[in-house]
Amino acid sequence: MNNPTAIAQWGPQFEDLLDAALATFSSQWRLPDAPARIADSPDHHLGWRCNRKRMALVAELAVNSAAIRVNRSLFLRLIVHDLNPSFNRFLIEPIASALGVADVHDALIHYVENGTIVEQFGAVRAWYSAQPGLHYPTTQAHDSGDPSLGSSLAYSDWMALWPRYEEACRRAVRSCRDPAVRAQLVDEMNAFSEVRKIGNE
Repeated sequence: MNNPTAIAQWGPQFEDLLDAALATFSSQWRLPDAPARIADSPDHHLGWRCNRKRMALVAELAVNSAAIRVNRSLFLRLIVHDLNPSFNRFLIEPIASALGVADVHDALIHYVENGTIVEQFGAVRAWYSAQPGLHYPTTQAHDSGDPSLGSSLAYSDWMALWPRYEEACRRAVRSCRDPAVRAQLVDEMNAFSEVRKIGNE
């Protein structure tokens, strides 16, 4: 996301949410010292800290999913503030496992339509990363295109939400008053959507 204001907002917001999520555990984990070349660069240091905290949190979630259910709103906000499409799945998967995939998908649609610009970008990226995969129990099942029943049902449920998701995207585009941000939002929606296309209305 290239909007300077949104980026300036994103990093500190995401780190604050990571700190709040980590505080829900009684972990003794502490942030290690950053290498000098990173510590001397504020932007790189922020990204480095967020990456370390993200993975520390993922480790905690692996052994204590109950904390996610107790702090549902916090963890859903965390998902839509993680704008890194290469790493957001690490948080999405344990959160979706604890809350249910349908709950996460409903929340993402809500954030696309009603969230801040940062949350809208994050929700669009998370929608792509939160799609349920099709699992094949054997190589023969893969070759014949016969996924497992559970994964097939989950994927069908996700596909059934597409009309709602698309409408939320259209509403988000229409409500965005900044032409440059609106165009970028449309680009993001299309880049992270392999099934439908959203127009710049």
